[in-house]
Parts: sequence; C-alpha cells; structure tokens
Amino acid sequence: MTKTFGPGDILSFTLTTSGTKAASSAQAPTGSKARPANQNQTEDFLLIAAFTSSIRSVIGAERREARYPFSKIFPVWKRSNVVYSVSTSKRKPLVTEMAQGLDSTTHVFFAPSFQESGLPLWNQRYIQLGKGTFKGTVSVLTFGKLTLIEETINVSVGQTTCPPDGTIAVVFPAHRSELGTINGEVRSDKAFVHVGGREITVSGAENCRAYYLLVQQTDLPEFDFRKFGAITPVAPSLHIAEMSAWLASLFAGTWQPKIRLSGRTDQVLSEILLDRVKDILTEIQQKASIAPLRGTFSYSLFLKAQRFIDDYDDAIMSVTRLTEELNIPPHILRAAFVQTTGVSPRLWLRQRALDRARRAMLDPAQAGKGVSQIALECGFFHFGRFAGYYAETYGELPIVTIRNTLSIR
Repeated sequence: MTKTFGPGDILSFTLTTSGTKAASSAQAPTGSKARPANQNQTEDFLLIAAFTSSIRSVIGAERREARYPFSKIFPVWKRSNVVYSVSTSKRKPLVTEMAQGLDSTTHVFFAPSFQESGLPLWNQRYIQLGKGTFKGTVSVLTFGKLTLIEETINVSVGQTTCPPDGTIAVVFPAHRSELGTINGEVRSDKAFVHVGGREITVSGAENCRAYYLLVQQTDLPEFDFRKFGAITPVAPSLHIAEMSAWLASLFAGTWQPKIRLSGRTDQVLSEILLDRVKDILTEIQQKASIAPLRGTFSYSLFLKAQRFIDDYDDAIMSVTRLTEELNIPPHILRAAFVQTTGVSPRLWLRQRALDRARRAMLDPAQAGKGVSQIALECGFFHFGRFAGYYAETYGELPIVTIRNTLSIR
C-alpha cells in the first residue's frame, strides 16, 4: 500500500535514544523525483512526527511505504527501550497541535457509585474495598471514530465492568502497582482487549490508572468478535508500554489551555490509532498462544455466590448461609473470594452492605430516612459499629454524609 504526499509537504520530528537527540525535517520537492531527507537514520528511532499537511502514517508492526519511503525516514516502534520527545522546531509543540479542538471532558468523583457511571454507556458496578476517602477521575477524549478514556482511582475498588455492546475496548493499565485480578486470575499484562457486552470482574490495588481505547466493531469489519473471548491479554511484542506512554502524552496535551486544531490532524490521529488496534487484533487472531482469560474455578464459585446474594435480601446474608446454600466448606468459599476479590467473604459482604448504605445516604430521596433507618435496612443492627465501619472505609461519619447530601438538595 502506498501513500502520496503533495509538493511542499513538511515532515518534522525529534527522536531520542540513549540520551542523544536527533532532529530532522524533509520537504517534498516541487520538481520531479523526490528523495527523503536523512536516509541514514538508524532503526533505533521511535516515530513521533508533526503532521502539518496532508501526510498520513500509521503506528504498528507494518510500515507502509510511500513515494518517500517511510521505513527510512520514520522507523516505527522498533525498540522497546527507545523514548520519544516532542519536536518544537520553529513551530508549535506536537502535543499542542494534536490536542487542538479535540472534544475532551474531565470529571472528578468522590464516591465509587458516582464514578461507575462516568464511562459513557458502560455497564459497571464499583464497591470500595480499601480504606480512605475516595477520589477518582474520568477523562473522555473523542476524535474521529474513536473514544479514549483515562480513569484514575485512589483506593482499592472491586468492579464488575462491561463496555457498550457493539464495541471493543483496548485497555492499558498504567498504574505503578501492576498486579491485579481479572476473573480470578492475577495478571500483570500491559494491555487487554475487552469485547463489548461481556462482563468481567476486576479487583485492583490503590492508585490505579488505566486508559481505554474504544472502537466500534462496525469499523473493524475484518474481525469476527464472536470468536474472541470476553477479555484477552495483548502480547508484549507489540510494544504496548510505548503505546500507553504515547496515549498518556496525548491526554497531557489536552490539558493545555487555548488550544486549537485543524480537522486534518484530528483525522490523522484517528487513523493512526485505528490501525494500531487492527494490528493488536490481528496478532490475537494469528497466535494460538494468546488465549482469552476464561476464569478460574474460584471465579465461577464467586459468581455463583454473587448470583445467590443478588437473588435474596443481602441485608441478612452471612458466610454461614452462603456455605450452606452452595454446599461447600467455609475454607473453599474463602479461597474463592480471596482469589477473585482480594478479601474474605465476610469482609466482602460487609463492604457490599456499606456500599448499599452509602448509596442510600448519597441519594437525596433516601438520605432523609436518617442514619439508623438506613443502617437497619442494610443489615447493621449495632449503630456504633456501623458508624465505625463506615468512617473507617469512607473517611467520614455517616451523619456527615447525610448532612452534606441534604444540604445540596
């Protein structure tokens, strides 16, 4: 496949490797035969280019040749130890140019029940498992056919999450604590493909950050997503760490004020990322060694217990009743919960009840019931212990939550 650049098109880039920078530019001649500038550029460089005209490129395993061979000017994703920086040259910074005019929003949340609805059209439920005042953010960036989401959460949260039907999400965990559980498996992968409409269970540590690249399945007609698992890890050979860093820099650029962008660059960004998603999906299809996460026996047992709790009044649920209904020994139930959620079934049931109480207290229509009534409805019959558990988890007394909710009604 070839790409044609018009006369006068300018390529501008800065490349960094082993502490050495090299900046270059090439201009398409107005005459006959064109020659790319800096043909001796080594394969150690990672592409970051300022697109200022009708230039198109892709990032990924394949390099597409144009009239000016891109493989000699812009070696793409060649080495994992190469880092990039933005070329300012005599122009505006690349990040600034990319961020202009992109439709981005950022929301800050102070309760898991609010943040679970922060990802547009996702079906999710969050339960706070860690201790401390919750704070999370969701930033949504839309350009072309793609939606990019950055999510941060400061405390440990248990999640059931499902992207919108008819989409796929490429998920890039970017937090320092890389270990987390997905469907009962401890994973440290740099990226996953999550098929829309299929729910998974996730438990993460505190101070989590992740990026989601959301694509409509109709924009990927060459792939049959019925053959994909709900969630599949991405092979590290695709240099996902660099991809994640590139996405992070894109979000960082959107936070700069007074930025404008031509529609042309917006289209280029969309095509770059869409091609990258296709590379990832092709790798999954072609390599039998990349298997989806099917879930463990412990995870299936946890789901069975969760369905039973959902079908009955969880205000009076206990570990003893769960073991009796599921006909399993207590230590088997405990192992299933610890492996899937990171906490014991007793603690999980308590946190679920606290979550139910907090949702009621944050709802102006229910907060008027008062602390005692809400505690009783959620299965807490000792009000002092309830207040202690609540304050330990959420960083404030339940009466404070109710007063704050009623004051803004």
